[in-house]
Amino acid sequence: VLKNVQRMHASCLSSCERNHQVVVVREKFPELYESEQQWLRAAQMLSGIDLDSGIRMLDDTNKLSKCVQIARLYLEYDDAVNAEAFINKDSFLVTNSNQEVLNLQYKVCYVRILDLKRKFLEAALRYYGISQILSNAKLGTIYSQKS
Repeated sequence: VLKNVQRMHASCLSSCERNHQVVVVREKFPELYESEQQWLRAAQMLSGIDLDSGIRMLDDTNKLSKCVQIARLYLEYDDAVNAEAFINKDSFLVTNSNQEVLNLQYKVCYVRILDLKRKFLEAALRYYGISQILSNAKLGTIYSQKS
């Protein structure tokens, strides 16, 4: 029995190591695809990573970041359907995120999806909201420089 348990443990470790290597490859290849503007391949490679698996535990910020990155790549390919799937996947994480840049990237992806889906009025309102965020950020920077 002990030998069987040891073999199973070794097999699991080997499998986990292979899975980790697959994740590393899936994270590196998209950089190459992006440099060649092969947006769909980059998105597909990243979307093959199981963000919820126990192989590599990601915190909420990293999960959201990966989903936004994948959505952005699908949007570069004008694929609103797959982009929306990844934007909606972890949308609940945005409300708890204190990463302003990441939250803004999420909002930009979402509004681009609305635009591609021809929901122009809703997209226009959200574009305006984003412009206000950027305008307020500029004002904050200007005021902090004067102090």
